[in-house]
Amino acid sequence: MKISFFEEFPTNENLEKLKLINFPTKLYIAARSLQEFRKLGNIARKFIPDQRNPKSLGLSYWIILKKWEGYWISPFSIRSALLRTMNEVRNEPIEVMLDLENPSHARWLYLLGLPNFRRNKKFIKEFIEYREQTHLFSTLVELPGDEKKLKFWGLAYETETSYIARMFYTSLIKWSREKRSSKLREVCEEGVKKYGKYFQIGLGCIAKGVSGVEPILSPTELKEDLQIAKESKVSEAIIFRFGGITKDYVKAIETII
Repeated sequence: MKISFFEEFPTNENLEKLKLINFPTKLYIAARSLQEFRKLGNIARKFIPDQRNPKSLGLSYWIILKKWEGYWISPFSIRSALLRTMNEVRNEPIEVMLDLENPSHARWLYLLGLPNFRRNKKFIKEFIEYREQTHLFSTLVELPGDEKKLKFWGLAYETETSYIARMFYTSLIKWSREKRSSKLREVCEEGVKKYGKYFQIGLGCIAKGVSGVEPILSPTELKEDLQIAKESKVSEAIIFRFGGITKDYVKAIETII
């Protein structure tokens, strides 16, 4: 199973932690433009332990918007922001990640975004389909929950060759550890059954995100979650987020690889 990381805040300090990594991995780097992503990618590559092996670090462009534009990708986001960021990578031979979430940091868009909701949903759908038809890699990050409702709200789409990364951050769930683990296994097994090698699982959190309130998993808990994903034959586990990596987390991950 491949171990990768989301990095929402790709500062030099966070990217420099690549020096701790001794296994091939991938960073899903948040950026607001293709130019910014390429600049951050060049910075990240400087910290690869094995400079002779460029395949030791994969990079994917995690498209984010300004907070007032919606921040994440959804039909409620400001239309001009979707067109600006997604059209510039439409034909780019790079991996692109769409984080499909509602604009919880700009709640006024639930009303202001309604006039463009259908057009935006259609645009996102066509973008995904076009990338698939032209054999360009895309990753769709989806929330857990009722798939029909997610599709209705434009937070999940039918795909053929896009990767589906289902978020299941056990640190956010206020259940017993045993119940969280059981549900994680269920999510992993159902995802693998439906999407096969195209299914990925998002695990965490080992660092806070833009909300700033996320509880943190211990290295032991992360190891347990990774073990469940591996046993469920998930092809790739993506940990949120790279800035929280420490030697203790690295040791926990290396026992799973």
